[in-house]
Amino acid sequence: MTGANRRYSADKLASWSDKGWLTGRDLTGVDLSNANLSVGDLSGANLTDADLTDADLTGANFTFANLDNVIWENTLCPDGSNSDNNGFTCENNL
Repeated sequence: MTGANRRYSADKLASWSDKGWLTGRDLTGVDLSNANLSVGDLSGANLTDADLTDADLTGANFTFANLDNVIWENTLCPDGSNSDNNGFTCENNL
């Protein structure tokens, strides 16, 4: 069911200090704009069609994550760079 996990919104995620629960989750279509996911473990997560606009992903782990059709506008990539300076993606800066 596409979009079933949209309930994981940025405001809810930002309030949780333990981001380890994201590991391996199906987050298809999730809106994580403005979320602070720094040092979060998103390894193995499915982020197809996710919106990561203005998200802070500094130090986050995306090993084996599915990142198809992700929106990366003004996103802080795991390596600390900005997606806007990397061709509007973080895929080469994980």
